Amino acid sequence: RGPRCMNDVGMYSEEDKDISIDDLRIKAIRPLMPSACLIDEVPGDAAIYDGICAARSAVSRAVRGEDDRLLVVVGPAAVHDPAAT
Repeated sequence: RGPRCMNDVGMYSEEDKDISIDDLRIKAIRPLMPSACLIDEVPGDAAIYDGICAARSAVSRAVRGEDDRLLVVVGPAAVHDPAAT
């Protein structure tokens, strides 16, 4: 067992209780750029905005029950590797 595993009764041992498991992989925290600034720096073309409008309309229809598809919202999300998206 590793130092962060629960024992057989589902409890952490006394020696494990002081081990922090939060934020182990965070190297730095930087504030997000405001979306208005991002839009100015990386403007989209008409196809991008058309896609965004279509997606928003589809979500709106699903929320109102006008579309019987299942809407699943997952997040928060961050793109760490843009090439993998």
